[in-house]
Amino acid sequence: MSVLDLVRTEAPVPLVTLDHAKLHLRVDGADEDGYITDLIAVAVETIDGYSGRLGRAIVTQTWALHLPRFPSCRQIDLPLPPLQDVTSITYRDASGVAQTLSSATYDVLDGPKSAVVLKSGQAWPSTGDHPRAATITFVAGYGEPEAVPRTIVNAVLLAVGEMYANREGDGPSAEKAISRLLSGVRKIRV
Repeated sequence: MSVLDLVRTEAPVPLVTLDHAKLHLRVDGADEDGYITDLIAVAVETIDGYSGRLGRAIVTQTWALHLPRFPSCRQIDLPLPPLQDVTSITYRDASGVAQTLSSATYDVLDGPKSAVVLKSGQAWPSTGDHPRAATITFVAGYGEPEAVPRTIVNAVLLAVGEMYANREGDGPSAEKAISRLLSGVRKIRV
């Protein structure tokens, strides 16, 4: 599979708060707040986004998929389920002028396989020669942190707990539990 030119343009709010993680870890006081905050970020980064273990967006976030041209087929598959919305499709026309494709030109399919599909009788416009000639901007994720499946939240908390307890990285005792929790929501790449 080729690497996508995919950029997060709006980061999500935190999935797990510092207070939630400290409650899970049974930590009082503020001495290690910075360290625990970093552990939360690492745990979330490990599972969230295109390169994360799940291959999906967790909390609402905005992404831009850049294409060197529109495809010859009628459908453009979108990564990072669950898809919430396609906010725009922009492109540089043959003259290099920025244009926005009318949403009346395409349909958005969500579900297990999200895509943008041309409507009947429509065609993708011609683009100029540019590595980012077309851009699809979309919003993905389960929504706010409260809408994220509890298995994902618990996997993040387990990862935080594992890293907190084994600061030297010599005790992968939670790895099986984390894998088991995430197996039901992991996106399979084909």
